[in-house]
Amino acid sequence: MTPLKALLPSVRSLLDDNFRSGQTPRLDVKSLICDIDRQIDIDPVIAILDESIRRFETSPDQSDSWLAPRVHAALRLTRREAADKRIWHFINIAAKPDFVRWRFGGDDTESRVIVPYDRFMGEDSKNAIGRLWWVAELTRNGPDYTETLSVLRTSRFYTSWQALDAMHHRPAALAVCRFDREFNDNKGLTDSQSQRLAKAFNLRLSTLCLDALAINPVVDAAAIDDWCNTTVDETKFMGDDLPEGPDDEPVPENSIKAVEAVLAALADEIDLAEFKRAPRRSRELQEVQTEAPVADE
Repeated sequence: MTPLKALLPSVRSLLDDNFRSGQTPRLDVKSLICDIDRQIDIDPVIAILDESIRRFETSPDQSDSWLAPRVHAALRLTRREAADKRIWHFINIAAKPDFVRWRFGGDDTESRVIVPYDRFMGEDSKNAIGRLWWVAELTRNGPDYTETLSVLRTSRFYTSWQALDAMHHRPAALAVCRFDREFNDNKGLTDSQSQRLAKAFNLRLSTLCLDALAINPVVDAAAIDDWCNTTVDETKFMGDDLPEGPDDEPVPENSIKAVEAVLAALADEIDLAEFKRAPRRSRELQEVQTEAPVADE
């Protein structure tokens, strides 16, 4: 058993170019490691990460949709525990830095690739392993990870949506997954459309109460506790069938549809179907024209 620990943020000063590129494979961080409140075995999640490297050896960017449900099912945390960024520091830096470098080191084998700091110690939508756990937690529907699998076929959820506080409201997160998939006649949102809609949705929430719009099931503490304390057999997760998450209550369908309706109305308001990001040169010209003084009539 390899127990989960916490790694103090001061470790950042040790993450030099040699470590982030892999020239220094491991760091001596013993003095910066501390215990957490519960005994949690991370051997299952390490096995899952190793299997992903084997499966997606030459295409690491395609591994996320397979990995996220399995990382979540193998590393059984409560949201409160997962909110402790020090545990992700420990997993990314002390336990599996080779995975971080594989996933974000690029495919240039001729030169040294230095992985950015935020893939080791970044926010929930950035750090290499924590972002996988969190996206599965935010987008699962009870024990069902189907929407997680769907939304991670691209990186749009990470780049546009995951950082929004609203994604901790499960009906909203599930509605985003569906809308992302079904927009543009089931072709899905483009990256620029996703970013534009996420900004509009976040702004709308300044005057819209999600809890009043869509019922968000209360966390079933007993179901989460049972799930966290069940022994994990990671060998069941190595195939193509999705694992099962905590056996808590699924989100009511009408709650998801209520948020979908808001997204659809917003898309109409901002002409999202017609939106295409202008080339950089055109955007700069528009900005200059916007900033220029307007002559009096």
